[in-house]
Amino acid sequence: MRANAMPRIWAMVALACAAVVIGCEQPSNLPELGEVTGVVTLDGRPLASADVMFFPNYAAKRSQAITDENGRYELLYQRDIVKGAVVGHHTVAINKVVEDPRMGHRQILSDRYWKDSTIRREVKAGKNVINLALTSDPSLDSE
Repeated sequence: MRANAMPRIWAMVALACAAVVIGCEQPSNLPELGEVTGVVTLDGRPLASADVMFFPNYAAKRSQAITDENGRYELLYQRDIVKGAVVGHHTVAINKVVEDPRMGHRQILSDRYWKDSTIRREVKAGKNVINLALTSDPSLDSE
C-alpha cells in the first residue's frame, strides 16, 4: 500500500464513524419529553407481556411499551429509538391478550383499562415512575 493512501483511508474511517454518530442522535424537532418507567400489576401480581400506551390529551404521538416478566415497562416515543412520553396529561391504556384454545385471542383486562380507559396520569419533565395497579374487581379501583 502506498504511503499517501493511508491518510485517505483514515479520512474515510473518520467520516463513516461521524455518520454513525450523527445518525444515532435524537431528532431536534421533538416535543418536550419525560422519561417514564414503572410496574404494571393485576391483583397485586406483575402483569407480563402487556401493552402499555400513553395517549397525550392534545395532538401528539402516543408512547408505548411492553411489560417484561416482572411487569416493568419503559415508554418509547418514536419507533423504538427515543425514550419517554410527551410532557403533560395522558390517558393510559393497558392491553393484555392471551391465546385461548377455544376462542382464539382473548383480552383478559376489563374495557376500563384499554378500550374505554379511565386511567389518567401526568408526565413531567425529567424522570417519572408511574406504577399502574389494576384489579379484576371494579369495586376495588382507586381511580
